[in-house]
Amino acid sequence: MKNRKVLLAIIIPLLIVCIIALVIFVLVQSNTPVGANIQNFTNNIFNLNERARASTIEYTVKSGDTVNSIAADYSLKPQTILWANNLSSSDSLSKNQVLKILPRDGVIVTVKEGDTVESLTKKYSANSSDIIDANWLEAPYTLTVGQDVFIPNGTL
Repeated sequence: MKNRKVLLAIIIPLLIVCIIALVIFVLVQSNTPVGANIQNFTNNIFNLNERARASTIEYTVKSGDTVNSIAADYSLKPQTILWANNLSSSDSLSKNQVLKILPRDGVIVTVKEGDTVESLTKKYSANSSDIIDANWLEAPYTLTVGQDVFIPNGTL
């Protein structure tokens, strides 16, 4: 009798967890708003570390620094450093100059009237879900004029 109670104490919670997992799976696979919300929620949880890197930092140029050396230090393309700081390839860096360092390759743009995630995706040859994730946008993914938006892997 005692073994049966112990066995039931283990099996019943496992059954409940399995049933909940099955219900969640079915909802996620369905084309319902509930399923989409669960999918977005789990994507946000599992992409948290990737998304947490979506902040720009400032770097103060030291003697001997070049755009290429700074880009290499941050695993970025030199173009990303140039674009983020409105520099051209012919511009030279000055000691103590402060540069924006993006979290990964891409561009930062300031939203203008009429800009949408879709229009920015097309304009900068980017991926809309990358823009949404990098900027922590939530449905309906509305952008505000004047807002700075990071466009991962975007190009000018």
